[in-house]
Amino acid sequence: MSFHVFLKHAGEQAQEESAIRRVTLPKNTYLYKAPEKPNTIFLLEKGLVKIGAHTAEGEEMLYDVLHEGAFFGNLRFLDGQFSEFAKTLTAVDCLQVDLLFFKQQVCEVPALAAWFQESLVRRWCRMETRLQQLCHLSPLEKLSFIGEHLKSPFQKNQPAAQEILPLLSAVELAQLTGLSRQTIAKWQKKRLSEDSPLELSIKLCAERAAIETLAEREIRRKC
Repeated sequence: MSFHVFLKHAGEQAQEESAIRRVTLPKNTYLYKAPEKPNTIFLLEKGLVKIGAHTAEGEEMLYDVLHEGAFFGNLRFLDGQFSEFAKTLTAVDCLQVDLLFFKQQVCEVPALAAWFQESLVRRWCRMETRLQQLCHLSPLEKLSFIGEHLKSPFQKNQPAAQEILPLLSAVELAQLTGLSRQTIAKWQKKRLSEDSPLELSIKLCAERAAIETLAEREIRRKC
């Protein structure tokens, strides 16, 4: 289910109360960053958004990439501990929904409550599956897995896995996989020197297929 569920059940009232607006943002634009605590919830209509936090030294630490249909922002459930950034990985179209209106609708409309709960459980399951897989895969398998893992589970018009990985820097891939930056850089250099785009696509698909069954089995088991 996507954010279209929210629009179906709350869109008209949101417009009447001026609680919602559509925005288009270019690549590499912050939607928010620490210590900002936005009073809006973002519903991603199109594109990719990076979610992460900052280290004590101020370095960005990426921990997820969200696709169309996802929602994100500060729900004010963490007693002031919310501290993350959201930055566009591609150009995006999204909806900004007033936080109080969003929470009210989720509490009062059964269909939205079900959508909200399902979205949270699926995201939790996705992150748990990632942690489990990255604990035992080889470096090459980790890169293949993360490429498959970052694909949208709902939408079919997202970039393919071999097109998402090049959008991320070596540092970001290292953060997502637990590999060293040197290992990532060496892998990228080797791929660029040895593989044509077609060969790279074929090889990545083959690597992905090798672990796809295991990953899907784990997702089904946990969900």
